Amino acid sequence: VSGSYNLASGDIPDNAADTSGTAAIATSITASANNSANETVYLTFIDGATGTQGIETDTGLSYNPSTGVLTTTKIAGVVVTGTQTDISSILNTSLVVGRDADNQIKFSTDNNIIFRFNGSDGVTMNSNGLSVVGDITGLTSDKRLKKNIEIIEDPLEKLNKLSGFTYDWSLDKCEEAGFVPKDERQIGVFAQDVQSVIPEAVKSAPFDTEGGKSKSGDNYLTVQYEKIVPLLIESIKEQQKQIENLQGQIDELKIR
Repeated sequence: VSGSYNLASGDIPDNAADTSGTAAIATSITASANNSANETVYLTFIDGATGTQGIETDTGLSYNPSTGVLTTTKIAGVVVTGTQTDISSILNTSLVVGRDADNQIKFSTDNNIIFRFNGSDGVTMNSNGLSVVGDITGLTSDKRLKKNIEIIEDPLEKLNKLSGFTYDWSLDKCEEAGFVPKDERQIGVFAQDVQSVIPEAVKSAPFDTEGGKSKSGDNYLTVQYEKIVPLLIESIKEQQKQIENLQGQIDELKIR
């Protein structure tokens, strides 16, 4: 093959080369990088592993050398395995990951992370907290799975050591600790008070915990409020005994 032409210009014109005779087999191909062109190019493939091979391309798989974006209509098979560490991040302003349109995780443009199940948005996470449609079920309370059962002793005495109150977050101290709460009026208890009577209801604060240790070294605490309920139950029962005892004394006085 003789003659000259510009490969980047597209197809070879009919008069660009003399194609008579027998061409020698090429032993090397030189390609120059072009990362600046903002254009869509298409990857080429051969249609067989051995034997006579044709060159093919597909508009469903394209690449832009300027942006570094590879675009395709579908990916099948195992893309990322558990041992791969090459992919460090996937960023997109409206990323959707899932099995299908009814079961997916959506990262919306309004800074919500939405978990969709069976066609309905079930869980929404954002800077304001966690919103769940339906029930949250955790662990179990089945009697058959428990042992070393001990009824809470002196529940009223323990309950009297707790205080319920409303409060505002000390935002400057929260910032120093690495905690970013919602700036609104709160209601609660002191974790240290709860820890002194029912330590099972107190855990390390998630914002300050990493690898099972306190990140700050100050060991900030949080309360699992649902675990205070057993103390309330036993307190009411003890108080009811006191009421019945007093009622019995009153009835005896009436008889006299």
